[in-house]
Amino acid sequence: GDDGVYPYASFQIEFNTPIDPDTVIDHITVEPAPAPADVSWYYRPWDNTYVLDFGAAPSRTYTVRGSPGISDPYGNKTAERLTVKFRTAALEPAAWFQVPDHVATYSTYEPARLYVGHRNTDELRLTLTRIDTAAYFRAMSDWYNFTPPAEGKLRSWTVSATSALNEVAYASVDLVQGGGALEPGLDVVDVRAGG
Repeated sequence: GDDGVYPYASFQIEFNTPIDPDTVIDHITVEPAPAPADVSWYYRPWDNTYVLDFGAAPSRTYTVRGSPGISDPYGNKTAERLTVKFRTAALEPAAWFQVPDHVATYSTYEPARLYVGHRNTDELRLTLTRIDTAAYFRAMSDWYNFTPPAEGKLRSWTVSATSALNEVAYASVDLVQGGGALEPGLDVVDVRAGG
């Protein structure tokens, strides 16, 4: 089996001939056993592939066993046993702001602070950039492809982060060093998981 399989990926069995898909599930076991509500399957007749979804969790070793008795449409049954072991990878490092939308308003009289959700990273990399109204409207039309102008950068810094493997944790981040208030204006804050 493979090591580092993408979490939540489907398990696929390719048969060399058409099968009766209703005879497969009773001949497949997964260890550790998934919750019944997490198990679903479908059959692709064009390539004789049985696809089993069971929510394979990250960083876990699984054993899938197939027992004899899977039938083809004519009643012929498989006689072989199949055992496949594999381990799923950890979830990718990630970081995100715990805010309801892309835009927020902060008081210039109170410390500017954000909460960052993170997973599988030991460092949060942040950048604070001042932008003008034209850049703001460009950002509003396409946040994911917007790059703040380099000349407006006010601050770049890192914050240590800790969490258990594949678990989400939260960090409080001051946007101004030492916990002060932001000057009036439009700012963009970017966060990245450091690794």
